[in-house]
Amino acid sequence: MSSHGQETVVSFDELSQASSESESKKSSSNGGRSDDEARQILSKQESEDVFRLRVTVILVLFAAAMAVSASIFLMISTSEHQEFENQFEGIAERIVDAFEGIPQQRIGAVSSLAIAASAHGVDHHQHWPFVALSSFQERSTSIRNQAQALFVAIAPLISQTDRSEWESFVSSNASNWIDEGFLYQEQMGLSQFAPSGNASTIIAGAPLISSLNENVSYENSLGEGPFLPYWQTSPILEESLLNVDILNDQEKAESARTCLETRSAVFGRLESAPAASNDTESSFYTLFYSKLLSITEGEYVFEKKKDEPVAVIVATMHWASLFKNLLPTNIEGIHVVLENPCYGSFTYEIEGRNVNSIGNGDHHEVAFENTSKNASLLSVENTVDGTLNGLPLYEGECPFSISVYPTAKFRSNFITLTPLVVTLAVALIFVFTVFMFIMYDRFVERRQKIVLRKAVQTSAIVSSMFPKSVQDRLLEANEKARTQVSTGANSQMNSFFNGAERNNYDQHDPIADLFPNCTVLFADIAGFTAWSSSRDPAQVFVLLQAVYQAFDAIANRRKVFKVETIGDSYVAVAGLPEVQEKHAVVMARFAWECLIKMHQVTKDLEVSLGPDTGELSMRVGLHSGAVTAGVLRGDRARFQLFGDTVNTAARMESTGVRGKIQISQSTADLIIASGKAHWIKQRPDSVEAKGKGTLTTFWLQPRVKEGSSNCSSETEDASNPQFQYEIGDKPLRKSYALVAKQDRLIDWIVELLAEYARKIISRRGVLQTKPDRCFDLFYETPEGKTCLDEATGAVSLPQFDHEAGSKNADESVVHLDANFVQQLREYVSIIASTYRENAFHNFEHACHVAMSVNKLLKKIISPYWRPDEINGGSGGLALRLHEFTHGIYSDPLTLFGIVFSALIHDVDHRGVSNVQLIKEEREMAEVYRGKSVAEQNSLDISWGLLMSSQFKELRTCLFHNRDEMMRFRQVIVNTVLATDIFDRELNELRTKRWRMAFYESHPDTTFGNDLKATILIEHIIQASDVSHTMQHWHVYRKWNEHLFHETYLAYTEGRMASDPSTFWYEGELRFFDSYIIPLANKLRDIGVFGMSSDEYLIYALSNRQEWEQKGQETVAEMMKKYSSYRKR
Repeated sequence: MSSHGQETVVSFDELSQASSESESKKSSSNGGRSDDEARQILSKQESEDVFRLRVTVILVLFAAAMAVSASIFLMISTSEHQEFENQFEGIAERIVDAFEGIPQQRIGAVSSLAIAASAHGVDHHQHWPFVALSSFQERSTSIRNQAQALFVAIAPLISQTDRSEWESFVSSNASNWIDEGFLYQEQMGLSQFAPSGNASTIIAGAPLISSLNENVSYENSLGEGPFLPYWQTSPILEESLLNVDILNDQEKAESARTCLETRSAVFGRLESAPAASNDTESSFYTLFYSKLLSITEGEYVFEKKKDEPVAVIVATMHWASLFKNLLPTNIEGIHVVLENPCYGSFTYEIEGRNVNSIGNGDHHEVAFENTSKNASLLSVENTVDGTLNGLPLYEGECPFSISVYPTAKFRSNFITLTPLVVTLAVALIFVFTVFMFIMYDRFVERRQKIVLRKAVQTSAIVSSMFPKSVQDRLLEANEKARTQVSTGANSQMNSFFNGAERNNYDQHDPIADLFPNCTVLFADIAGFTAWSSSRDPAQVFVLLQAVYQAFDAIANRRKVFKVETIGDSYVAVAGLPEVQEKHAVVMARFAWECLIKMHQVTKDLEVSLGPDTGELSMRVGLHSGAVTAGVLRGDRARFQLFGDTVNTAARMESTGVRGKIQISQSTADLIIASGKAHWIKQRPDSVEAKGKGTLTTFWLQPRVKEGSSNCSSETEDASNPQFQYEIGDKPLRKSYALVAKQDRLIDWIVELLAEYARKIISRRGVLQTKPDRCFDLFYETPEGKTCLDEATGAVSLPQFDHEAGSKNADESVVHLDANFVQQLREYVSIIASTYRENAFHNFEHACHVAMSVNKLLKKIISPYWRPDEINGGSGGLALRLHEFTHGIYSDPLTLFGIVFSALIHDVDHRGVSNVQLIKEEREMAEVYRGKSVAEQNSLDISWGLLMSSQFKELRTCLFHNRDEMMRFRQVIVNTVLATDIFDRELNELRTKRWRMAFYESHPDTTFGNDLKATILIEHIIQASDVSHTMQHWHVYRKWNEHLFHETYLAYTEGRMASDPSTFWYEGELRFFDSYIIPLANKLRDIGVFGMSSDEYLIYALSNRQEWEQKGQETVAEMMKKYSSYRKR
């Protein structure tokens, strides 16, 4: 064997030759790939065409949706606008008709009072101005209602010569019509117009013709006349206008003179009256003046040549009344702008039958500037007032006109959201149609993708199980076997794997061929069975998947066909289905590269999969010859190899050595013929193969550089990390540094503890606990006390938090502080250094215990429950897990403490029992009072290190308050002390607590739950401490030998009175019967470990049985191996 100081180099082949071989392989495969590439191009082109068609259909649908929606919107919108315009036109016509009807309806009615007054004078032989119209209130009230005038009055024309006589006439005659008027107004309910006094008061206050002076008070008119005083009025106002001269009022005189001079009806100026008590704002009115002519009995009525004005009829016309009760109640929002070039404009808003004053000026809405209806009184002809020629209407330079406008309010009754709603509805229908099309297309595409994915997956499975030529023949045979109903990819594969009708298969020739030149590989993971017995099933599959995926990648690159995997066995063949001239060389390269990759993968996974993973290796066998390959149709059809070549290759593997490749004579001959004789070395001993007899075999191994010593040593293998290999088409330089096994174990234990630390931090995030920086991050056992004094029958665990239980804690998102991880690594490294170099009680044993603890903890926090069990009861899954694990699940700090206890439980172990340790270490025994000395010593050393200032930040992260630190302390004290299984007094206490917890009822459910949790924790560490006895026989055999070695060494050193070989066989049987099997039964009785408890019990019983059969022989072998330690 070469020395460790020298570098060993393997030269598999000459690079030039390897390169040419690689090129030939690539060229030979181009034909097979061209069809696949053509199909991929065609599939891609079809996918693009389908995509274009899909986009075109969607665009057409969107275009149609936009066109139809726009058309509908325009059609409905146009219809509404037309309806709006028609309605406004009709309403405006009605308002205009009312305005243009003023001369005929209103002016004519007022003017008729002039005719009645003139006729009254003739009938009663009275001459103007000395005429008092009888029943004036009754006559004028009817006329006012007809003309919708607010006020009507007769103002006679008085000359200066008639003034005194007129004033006397007023004094003597006014009381008659005034008193009648008061009585009439009271009877008609017009008391609001009645003055507070009576006729005599009014007459006394206005006997003379008066006018309004600058002080807004009435005074005697001093002018020379003529005068136009108010005479009879309707109604009689509280502030009487009797004898007030109109011609002395500057605002009214002009209109009155125009009426007299033109003998026409005249509209006065636009005036504003203060708001009445029942109005909200002031309104506008106009005084209307109509002439009153004298007539003579028997003459034509008001013949033009003889009409002389003798009086003026004055009427106050309220413009708002013109538009009142004009429109239906449902018509709202019409603006009427009353305009006069001399007096400005005023705006009204008609709301049904009511009219509201908006105010001075033109306030119509600008949006309707071009939508209006106008009318003026300029074009009106003479008013029919009962005279021969009618009454002309004088407008002059200040004609009244109106403009009628709609408003947004009015338009809202016609221009609605209906076009938009209908358009959106139609658009939504199209959008929904497009959406449904897209969804349908997506579902179809998804279904096609699923079918395609399944087909691809199935094809991948078929490709991995069948060579391409066999695939084509299978598909062709299946296509021919189809009936009228076509089947998809799934049904095809069902026919391949699940078996079609027997009669159908019988109609076709079997798919089988003879390949005369092949090399078959059988590979098996050495030590896998024992390794997997101490792992969780998920970890087992992680390893197999990583290894096999790496092998598959190499096989694809090397053009080796993978036949199958059975457990930890890998079967492959070279030389079929494509003929390979140098199939033995190809397989040799493949086998060596797999050995290297196996070593790399196991080293990489050791940190996550735990101790001993890096020690796994492969055992490989190769044999070349003729192989029959084909498909046996039926249930679970597979591509299989048959023939003596396959059997011989299997024998090559089973008789081989871990880390080596054993090849048969035929394979060796082919390799030698290929010029690679330096690859092989004959095995010195013959091999007895079942059914084959004695065989000569060879090792496939690298050639070592010249000058290396012991180059042919059989103990060199591919698992040696110092080898450098040169393989295949290009040199592969992989140098694996020698990494101490203890360093790898430290990495693994750090990662394991970090995983539980993340759970702690994540749980705190859910509970939203804040760190208490005031408490002292330090605790040491009080003087005179020991760890044993702190042990308790029931560790108090936190109660379930329902609010926190409803929240999910995801530790995968937790990032540990780099300083914490660094301090954790330093702590574990120091702890590892405190372990002595014992054969059994060493750091590797601590890691093995920690691995078992982790496995059991994962079993109890991940139970298999049905969905109805998880959802049943209050509190959900978190509460169920809390109750199921007796509170351990809810406290990650406790979980961390259990794993931590596994790490420290044998710190500074001296390799002897407590009985011997008490003898050797008197001072230590006195400190610990002769009880659990080794365990308490381990606790004190580990706790003292944790409490040192060096690890303050580690403590800060682990503990947020003193309660957490003391609970952690309590957990590790109870857990570590539980590993002392030989103290009779402690065992009696444990038995008593077991009965109390599981066979007696407790009124205090909290104590009972904590008691069960404590017992559960102790049984986890106890089972893990001796887990090798409840694992695979090889694991048990390994650690049993380590323990024997440690014990025997103590005996040879005089630290043990009896030779262990004399009692080892019977002692192991008693240990199984008195402790191991009862412990496995208790794990099952606790009821939280699921199938693991059965697994432990089965292994315990199996190992006990095998030890009973092989134990004595095993002891003899161990004695032979360690006899050199016998003391002299």
